[in-house]
Amino acid sequence: MLPQPQTMCELAIAATETDDAECALLVLQILNQRVLGKPSQSLTLDEGSIVALLGTAARTGSAALAKEAWELLKISLKDVRAPGPAAYMALVHACSTSGDFEGAFSTLQEMQNVFGNPQSAEESEVLSPFTSLRPLVLALSQPGPAGLDAVSCA
Repeated sequence: MLPQPQTMCELAIAATETDDAECALLVLQILNQRVLGKPSQSLTLDEGSIVALLGTAARTGSAALAKEAWELLKISLKDVRAPGPAAYMALVHACSTSGDFEGAFSTLQEMQNVFGNPQSAEESEVLSPFTSLRPLVLALSQPGPAGLDAVSCA
């Protein structure tokens, strides 16, 4: 017997408040199974809540939580629109802290494909190594030059 989807969503949000990646992952796995089983069922977990889950994945270094949260976001948006820049940046941060540099760079490439090249100073700030990309830069610098060697430029 499983709780109602709304209860599961509230539990996921509570897990982000305590950085409980294990709990959040379990809840998302259950939600993703329910969503895949019943595509007409609407969820009450909005993009902002999923960005918070991605933040929890980043703070805890949980690649599995990042993957589940991103999958739920894609399902929730139902290919009607792309995730916002904040969601992409949260996924880049989560991939970076978990050591998935290829995932981080492919997410950046997908974001650039969706939103195009920055046109204004505010838009270019989104892709600055000194601000929003700082977690990626710091994670790459941890292992030294070998960190960049691990990333393929395919």
